[in-house]
Amino acid sequence: MITLLALGLPALAFAPSDSVYIGKEPTRIYRTHTEVQRQLRQSDAWQRFRDGAGAGWMVRFDERTGTPLRAWGAGIDIGDPTDEASIVSGLRQLLSQHADLVGVPVQQLRLGRAYYDADTASWILRLDQVVPGSNRATGDELDEFEYFASHGQPVVWRGAVHAKVRYGKLVQLGLQTYPGASMVPATPTLSARAAIDVAIGDGPHPEAVHDIEGATLTVLPVDLGGELQHHLAWMVRTETGEDATLGDVRGKWVSFIDAHTGALLNVHNQVHYFGNVYGEHDTRTVNGDLSVSPMPALTVTGTGSSDTTDGEGSYELAGTVTAVLNGPHFRVDNDRGSDAELSWGGGEVTWTDSDGTLAEIDTWVFLHEIREWSLDYAPDVTLPDEKLVSTVNINSSCNAYYDGNVNFYRAGSGCNNTGRIRDVNHHEWGHGFHYYAAWSSYVDGSVGEGVGDTLAFLNSNDPIIAPYFMESGSGIRRVDTDYRYPEDVVGAVHQDGLIFGGSFWDLWKLFEDELGEDVAFGLTSELFGRTVQQNPELATAYDDTVVADDDNGDLSDGTPNLCTIIEAFNRHGLGPSGAGGGLVGLAMEGVENQSPDLAEYPVLAEVLVYAESCVTATPEAGTVYYTVDDGETWETADLSADAESVEGAIPAVADAPAIVKYFVEMDYETSDGAAETVTVPPGGDIAPFTFVVGDLTEIYCEDFEEDDGGYTHELLSGEDAEGADDWMWDRPRGLSEDPDYAWSGSRVWGNDLGGGNYNGAYQANKHNALFSTPIDVSGHDSIIVQYRRWLNVEDSTYDQASVT
Repeated sequence: MITLLALGLPALAFAPSDSVYIGKEPTRIYRTHTEVQRQLRQSDAWQRFRDGAGAGWMVRFDERTGTPLRAWGAGIDIGDPTDEASIVSGLRQLLSQHADLVGVPVQQLRLGRAYYDADTASWILRLDQVVPGSNRATGDELDEFEYFASHGQPVVWRGAVHAKVRYGKLVQLGLQTYPGASMVPATPTLSARAAIDVAIGDGPHPEAVHDIEGATLTVLPVDLGGELQHHLAWMVRTETGEDATLGDVRGKWVSFIDAHTGALLNVHNQVHYFGNVYGEHDTRTVNGDLSVSPMPALTVTGTGSSDTTDGEGSYELAGTVTAVLNGPHFRVDNDRGSDAELSWGGGEVTWTDSDGTLAEIDTWVFLHEIREWSLDYAPDVTLPDEKLVSTVNINSSCNAYYDGNVNFYRAGSGCNNTGRIRDVNHHEWGHGFHYYAAWSSYVDGSVGEGVGDTLAFLNSNDPIIAPYFMESGSGIRRVDTDYRYPEDVVGAVHQDGLIFGGSFWDLWKLFEDELGEDVAFGLTSELFGRTVQQNPELATAYDDTVVADDDNGDLSDGTPNLCTIIEAFNRHGLGPSGAGGGLVGLAMEGVENQSPDLAEYPVLAEVLVYAESCVTATPEAGTVYYTVDDGETWETADLSADAESVEGAIPAVADAPAIVKYFVEMDYETSDGAAETVTVPPGGDIAPFTFVVGDLTEIYCEDFEEDDGGYTHELLSGEDAEGADDWMWDRPRGLSEDPDYAWSGSRVWGNDLGGGNYNGAYQANKHNALFSTPIDVSGHDSIIVQYRRWLNVEDSTYDQASVT
């Protein structure tokens, strides 16, 4: 078994901080579009996989690379269920048979993680994508730090094959590979030491003292304006602490420096500022409510001997006994004075704030609580052997953080002492749980904040995280808000983490309605623990939760709680379709232009059922609605409908040439007997498909891929200021409800496609126009213009778009 754990765990904190720069680690946003997904499903590579071992499998593609982001279905036998070498060999053999689907040579995939869970007979495998070259520059004698360093070659950042195996059967595959990465020149022109100078000099706090951990080469994919760029980059790690002059500049900085240009591509701080012996402690937070609880795992010392209290706080010593807050798992350090110490004459005692601060007693109780949760519900997560130190009463305010240990601030600036808040303790300990469960310190930071929040609410049953964080009584955030992926992703890990945390909150509450409180808590806790062990990204959290729920090595027949998982995660834009939509859909390419000699015009739509075990989706009827030359009424024609497709034809028009507009509906019955309808395109009669009937001669065609087609533009009316004439030939960036892809290729003409000072929205009170080059139409007396468009304007009373 291979175990890779990055050295030096990062630090994450409870709340955002204005005083410390907070970057976000490079993480792509994955968007899905019905028409693009359909095109990718028709690829030869995917069809070959479906015709072979992957019969019946479903897929959600990465639309930038064309490789399956996640694919799943009936288990594919790949090896001996308990033998790592057999499982890895079987996976490699399968990938070799479908190299065109993998996207990169199988030789560029190196085993990065192989974890076996005997209780569920499951393997979690990760094969890292490497590129030819050395991951270090000759002559740079820097201390190594482990980031897949054993591969000896540059690793593509988050480039990997992810495989989930149950009972020796592959049930889910993620090909997050980057075919373009191997084209990057792998020999750096910038030395590692020069990259470190850039990381410090151009990054936050260049004036501070930086402890240098090291540098290693990686290939960093960057999604810029709808196009993937690949940069050979030095990944540099440095650390800063408190400074007598600069103040609190603590940080564990990870910087990506272009190894050819020296540009600082990304920098983020892994300190994500958020956030029978008995003890009298705050019940949950600083609101005046106190409780008395046993002090477990506490080392107590008597005359010539010592003992450790059990879960009930019991010990066996006679005579005078002394204790400090120290034990096999935790030690508490008071940053503002002497550490708490208690001496008593033996027997029963209650530790109060007369012999230490409440923050010290609180953190001891709260950390042991959450550790017990882990032992009960995530026993396969190996917690560190070394003792975790909880430092309380740090001379600052309004925060807490994790850096391999947990750290809490004193009261001040309108905030209570964070060491006295149960949720904050559970959240910060949760960061460590996340790293050790995932076997990596390189995790999705948004998921990490969601993990911490989930541990907090699982143990409070309250969607408000850390009430009385502020002296006013308010909490720091709440998880019962329906933030959705990807539209609500803002690049701030604490808010983005509410997508992950909110999904598990909703899942728990749905389980309570279905199964009762006791069963729901245990089931949610176990699924959460097994999901975190797969090191999910925000985009794959649903997929990993489904694998955690599988009980037979076959995702094609659903899992015990699949329908509930879908319902919870769909609320947050996560689900099998990748867009948080329904479980049933239609996909089709538009009907091409038709000859006037045909008796009818064929219509074919693909039926998509993303979870057959959750929705019966029995097709009952299909209908095509059509109108000719903008007729005032929509005519209809019946279509046949089955589990695979909706098929039929539009009757021939009487007079050609003619323009036909149409859309397709399918009626189906759900598992509970409800009648539903799905439409393609989704806009129906508002934005239908269109084709032309007639003998057509193409006299001009432009796709704007090679150049801008010679088009020009100008402002016709309105104040002439920057952005008034905002026509652009570029890649769509997905801003202001624009698409983030072109219909074909990658470039379009459009109003304000974003970038620089542009936000994707046209300005008010402006009239501008785009002009084509002159088109020679001599010799033709009937001209038809066809084009693909995305039109998004205010109500036509105010805004109009026209083609003349």
